[in-house]
Amino acid sequence: MKSPQFQCLLTLLFTLLTTTSLAEVNQIEKYTWKKTTTAKVVRIDNPIGDIRLRFGGYADEFELIAMVQHIESVGHVQVAERVEGDTYFLGVERINKATGELIDLKQNDKARIDFTVFVPQGRTVYATTEHGLAEARKMRDPVVLSTQSGQVFLRDNKNTVQASTVSGEIIANLIDIESTEKQTFKTVSGLIDLWIGDHSKNDVTMATSGDIISDFSTQMKRDMSQEPNKHVTVKANGGGNPIEATSKRGQIALRVYPQ
Repeated sequence: MKSPQFQCLLTLLFTLLTTTSLAEVNQIEKYTWKKTTTAKVVRIDNPIGDIRLRFGGYADEFELIAMVQHIESVGHVQVAERVEGDTYFLGVERINKATGELIDLKQNDKARIDFTVFVPQGRTVYATTEHGLAEARKMRDPVVLSTQSGQVFLRDNKNTVQASTVSGEIIANLIDIESTEKQTFKTVSGLIDLWIGDHSKNDVTMATSGDIISDFSTQMKRDMSQEPNKHVTVKANGGGNPIEATSKRGQIALRVYPQ
């Protein structure tokens, strides 16, 4: 049988853990608002969280959902937005809780903010993260996503998509793409995983010093004096719309998605 002192210690420990957990949960806030603007270019920069893009309809109205987590004593993070000319900017700023002044964002802070942005038709979007997810689904217009080490995820988009990362992964389902413009994907050491339909007509070029995987017949050239040292071309179903995937050392995969 456990002593009363031991039981008391367990109760105190449980109380402390529960209180800490609830304190962290209570510092998660959700913000939702709408912005009407005719700006045709959208630039979103979030160095401390994720960015998710969604198609937002046909009017000139943006909708933003931001999940903000405050677990730091000095600063308070919030959404920063402005319109300059034909460009709508969305970003993050950090405010000193004591003075109300702007202070630098820090990657090692526990604060975090995640964006979900519903973008109306007729906008070209550039979205950048540091370590967070950069995702676009069902977008109707060109999208350019970049991240340092986060994952890039693309699905059900209709127009041109471009993605780049240093060490993160790029996963792109391209079966719904209607644009005839080149789709480009670049990493330094991260995986590029591309999916096209079994009836899609594409001219695909892939270059890396890592592994190349393809569900289609390939033609390869090697040059061990260069990096990347392998260059592969694919004519999917006779060729057609161009796709380019380039990495220094990351794996590149071209896969078939049954339609």
